[in-house]
Amino acid sequence: MTWPTSDVDTTKTDQGTDDPSQARAALADLIVKFNQARNHVSAYVQGVLAAASAAAARVALGTVGMDLVATRSPAASTSESFTGLSPNTFYRCVYILEGGASSRAVRFNSDSGANYSHAVQGFNLDGTTDNASLTGDTRIDFSAISESDIHGEFFFNTKPGDATIVLVHGRQCMAGNISTFAGKYDGAADLTSMQVVATLGNMTGTISLYKLHQA
Repeated sequence: MTWPTSDVDTTKTDQGTDDPSQARAALADLIVKFNQARNHVSAYVQGVLAAASAAAARVALGTVGMDLVATRSPAASTSESFTGLSPNTFYRCVYILEGGASSRAVRFNSDSGANYSHAVQGFNLDGTTDNASLTGDTRIDFSAISESDIHGEFFFNTKPGDATIVLVHGRQCMAGNISTFAGKYDGAADLTSMQVVATLGNMTGTISLYKLHQA
């Protein structure tokens, strides 16, 4: 069925003194074009148009992806915080950071207590490795060595059935080294916020947080 290509004539319907009987041709044309439009739209598109929310529309579209939560642009900063987070939500954080020798890490709920355990495995271009594994630490490190210009990402979510425990895994790249890291935060309260911190030096660049589409 062809989509309507012309407007319906309103000459006999746009004034208070118009005689409705003279608009018969325009009304018939309107009905024909409405039917053309209705019949042109497939059942698939009808499902999208009938969606009551953006989340429902994504389900109808069958799309997968992530929504941007917020972006931070640190300038010689030592901490960037993302608040208003929810348990049982899958998050992805992407960062591009520069600056002098620095060490970056992640914390949750602004907690700097000894409630973190993590492991880092680094592969250097000269064939050596830099590895670390710690329990009772105060953060989850991105790398076992200090770094300057880096880019990377990490993912986190609360443990099923326990919103006070956050599980993390990620990877990053810098000149001469590629690192992977994973860890756990065991807090006293449900997840509400996340902080990217510089435990040595500072950071300048961009940090963006995304969350998985929620139906």
